[in-house]
Amino acid sequence: MNNTEKKCKDRIKAEWRDRSADIKKLWALWNEDSDANDDDLGNLNEYGLGFWYTPAEKRRAGYFVWQFSTGGPGDEIRFWTDPQFNLIRAEYWFLDWFDGAHIDVTDNETVRDIWESFFQESTAAEGAFQQSNS
Repeated sequence: MNNTEKKCKDRIKAEWRDRSADIKKLWALWNEDSDANDDDLGNLNEYGLGFWYTPAEKRRAGYFVWQFSTGGPGDEIRFWTDPQFNLIRAEYWFLDWFDGAHIDVTDNETVRDIWESFFQESTAAEGAFQQSNS
């Protein structure tokens, strides 16, 4: 059975292991020098395809998305916060054609540190939230 035949729920742990290794490496570099680049991954400031806020709908709370890839497959981290943008929950989502799975990564130290220092304190979260409501 190849990866395209496996369900996302069967693939997500390996996908998260690879993605989390990348962001951990970039986070360490960024903490040494925010302009530092990895030859393969680039810079944390440019990593991923985008960061935005998805507003709340009827029965779904709003959340922030840090998207890494799209299509089949795609992956991202979704962040739920309180009104002051303090992290409540973070989930890694792995999505493939008509399938998807997610795991809770709230307790991952790198994810929490990136949220607090890179998105919350830098006002990126506030800017994305305001942009979604304009």
